[in-house]
Amino acid sequence: YQRRVHGIMDSEIVRYINGYKGPVVISKLKQLIMKDTPNSNIYLPLACQYARTNGYVGLYEELYAMPKKFTILAIVQLPPYEESWSKSEQAKYRQEAQKKDNEVVKAITNQMRDVTRVSLMEAGDIDMKYGYLSDAYKHYARAFEYARENNDLITAAASVSFTSILMENYSFIYRYCENIVHLPSTAEKASAMLGVAYALGLLANDRFAEAANTLLEVNYSKYESDLRKIITPQDFATYVSMCALTSFSRAPLKQVEENQIVHGCLETIPEITNIINCFLASKYKEVLAMLSLERQFNKFNIFYALKSHEVIKQIHHKVIIQYCLPYKSVDLRIMSTALGTDMKNLEEYLVQMSAIGLIKAKIDSHNKVMYLKKEDLKAKCFKTMLENGKKFIQQANEAMLRMKLSKAQMFLEAPESEMKKGVEAMMREGMGGDYGMFERCLLYTSPSPRDQRGSRMPSSA
Repeated sequence: YQRRVHGIMDSEIVRYINGYKGPVVISKLKQLIMKDTPNSNIYLPLACQYARTNGYVGLYEELYAMPKKFTILAIVQLPPYEESWSKSEQAKYRQEAQKKDNEVVKAITNQMRDVTRVSLMEAGDIDMKYGYLSDAYKHYARAFEYARENNDLITAAASVSFTSILMENYSFIYRYCENIVHLPSTAEKASAMLGVAYALGLLANDRFAEAANTLLEVNYSKYESDLRKIITPQDFATYVSMCALTSFSRAPLKQVEENQIVHGCLETIPEITNIINCFLASKYKEVLAMLSLERQFNKFNIFYALKSHEVIKQIHHKVIIQYCLPYKSVDLRIMSTALGTDMKNLEEYLVQMSAIGLIKAKIDSHNKVMYLKKEDLKAKCFKTMLENGKKFIQQANEAMLRMKLSKAQMFLEAPESEMKKGVEAMMREGMGGDYGMFERCLLYTSPSPRDQRGSRMPSSA
């Protein structure tokens, strides 16, 4: 790996992917293949070799089919295709998968809910072992529907979320994990994996502050060997720090830097540490200069690269807001020098920020002065108190209503689970086919108070 190809050293790629474990390595290489096509002659052979070495026959077949789907990859020289090995592994997979599917059918027939869930999870594990990601997703999603206890819900949701990340499909994570990720559970490892997956879903949807807070709740160092299936320590520290820079004030940002888990991960990326330290020291020129170079040390992280533009843009906004905060008026000439930016570009940038309401100011283009409108903190505080009061009244009324219903022994039947509808819709639209979702059946109802007969059978019986 010590030769250069198109200006990128193979050893750099190997160092990057070696930080990960399992099928996510191939997922990362596939992202590089599609986004950095000129260097596919490095990424695609590496992905094929990794799939073969680790027995991911499903991914192996998928990778060798890519040059046929994308003509631009037709010139890539791949390692020799091992047909006999592939057929042997596929036969093993079919045998194991069929055996487990029979167990699932038997459990469903006998209405054994917990056994069905466990069998579906095991079926998903078999799919994952051989690299059949879409089949693993289907089995994990069905297992999630059969889960009732918190531990089972979190374990199934973590598996679905992990598979979703490998498939670059964040719909399940974004829609359903919000109500599950904070459930009390003793399945700590699954909770950590779910927390990281949920944070990546938030990051994918530009919810940077929530992503940072969610990652800070994860004990990465304790479960590092398992979490490397999703995220490396370097990426973990980068996501936490950069997302925190977009939205956290100085005090919480300092707590992020002092966090032992984050600090341990940051030791390998001094560039991020320098950005945070310069921001806290109000060295905004240095911050903006380092942000322009930030993409260089994340060049192989395609997932973050797709979001880095928005992240850096929001940090730019925050730098300008922090600079203007103490002043009533700002000399744009001095400001451009302090931030190391061109006067014309700075003025256009400030106009854009004012137009979208990030700063309240008027710009005197002739004298190059910006006059800031200070926010009425008393009015803002009063408005916040009114909103909190309304929420408290609503919550109190809802609690009183529940107490009255309970006292009157009245119970409302819950509507059909939105979660179930969503998973079914995903399976129909994204996966195709009917996967045996069963409707609930009312087996028994208690006697009505008005019914004084000894039998519940109809009179015609």
